[in-house]
Amino acid sequence: IMEEVIGEPNVQVLVIGGRRFRTRRVEKKTSLKLGDFIAEEDKETELNIEKEKNGFKTSMIVPHSFFPFIIGKGGATKKRIEKETGTTIHLPQKGSKDETVSISGPTKNSIINAHARIEIIVDTATKSLPYTHFLSIPLNFPSIVENATHFNEDLVKEMKAKAVRGFHPSIISSPKHLHLTIAMFKLFSEDQINKVKLILEDVSAKMYDILQTRSCLVKLQELAIMNDDPTAANVLYMKVKPVEEKDDRLQKLCEFLVLLFREHGLLDDDVESNVKLHMTLLNTRFRREGGEEPKERETFDAREVLAMYGSMTFAEKVRLESLHLSQRGSYGEDGYYTCVHKWNLP
Repeated sequence: IMEEVIGEPNVQVLVIGGRRFRTRRVEKKTSLKLGDFIAEEDKETELNIEKEKNGFKTSMIVPHSFFPFIIGKGGATKKRIEKETGTTIHLPQKGSKDETVSISGPTKNSIINAHARIEIIVDTATKSLPYTHFLSIPLNFPSIVENATHFNEDLVKEMKAKAVRGFHPSIISSPKHLHLTIAMFKLFSEDQINKVKLILEDVSAKMYDILQTRSCLVKLQELAIMNDDPTAANVLYMKVKPVEEKDDRLQKLCEFLVLLFREHGLLDDDVESNVKLHMTLLNTRFRREGGEEPKERETFDAREVLAMYGSMTFAEKVRLESLHLSQRGSYGEDGYYTCVHKWNLP
């Protein structure tokens, strides 16, 4: 977020995670450099800066995923920060589980500015890194897995016979992976994962209140696509509806959780709280033709799928059992995503 500075037309303030940094004004097409940023206010108390024999020092916890960004190609980024701020930055040795980054320098201000630049690097890198975890409600019940398996087999046969543009078996979701997604997270350290766990534990009673300590019964019925053009679809899903038409408890729980994690800074402010309850069946992000990920995402023509299977039902009534903090790309013995934390639904 950029803020204007009254009386200083050539200066803007960049706000990152509640922290404020002064920077020169630039044209929209111009990239800001690390040297453009100066900590707006003295953060020595917040940073716990300590006096040393030859200056000052502080430390910060940075997940390993960000070390390459701090170091840069051939160590260029780290060297530039050290040169421009007059500091020395120490990172743990490769292979170490330690996530402590130490900064030492001749003045408190040099420490503050080096710390600020590392924060900016982490914030920028976070946007480019993929999601690591997600909040899910598993739908991998035996009857649903069986129905999905039959649907997938029939779908592959029909789509190949009709030579449907963009269809490939690799875009089909595995029946053992079926779920509802409530929120996507980027969690790069045990501390961040534990923060999510603690938040869920702290609001356990509130979640039961929202659900009125009653089971959530849903039906899986009717296919739809995420966009408005069925000739160029990326995601095909099955709608998840409450068995009782006016039962909005699950929707309220999902919205509560999104707002909660936004308030704790674990979701971006632009993440909508109005969660679309759905079970993804086809997703072009899964595409792996020849075992390789395509350079560009290719859509598929969903008209045949919708015409043939649009009114399909996978389950008339299913009781949702649990809420998981799931790890992407990692799977348990049952074929579902690895469960990092679990909360049992009433």
